[in-house]
Amino acid sequence: MKNRANGSWMLYGAAGYTGTLIAEEAVRRGHRPLLVAGRNAEKLRVLAKRLGLEWETFSLEDKSALFEATGSVDLMLHAAGPFTETSCVFW
Repeated sequence: MKNRANGSWMLYGAAGYTGTLIAEEAVRRGHRPLLVAGRNAEKLRVLAKRLGLEWETFSLEDKSALFEATGSVDLMLHAAGPFTETSCVFW
């Protein structure tokens, strides 16, 4: 049985501002995601290389790619979205 604290997980939206912060902090704390993912291949490649992680590019609108990418993970953390529209400034 897997230790729940060490389960496999994916960070979607990792190339964005918030996703990058989450990825960096997770790695700093020793919580390494199975992979970082999102739509921007170049930003993901650079981030993944810097943090020593695997990466994958796909859109959440592509259901088959989504199911394939999440089939081997226990948790998917979703950090994608326009920061300007989700910022506390607008609440």
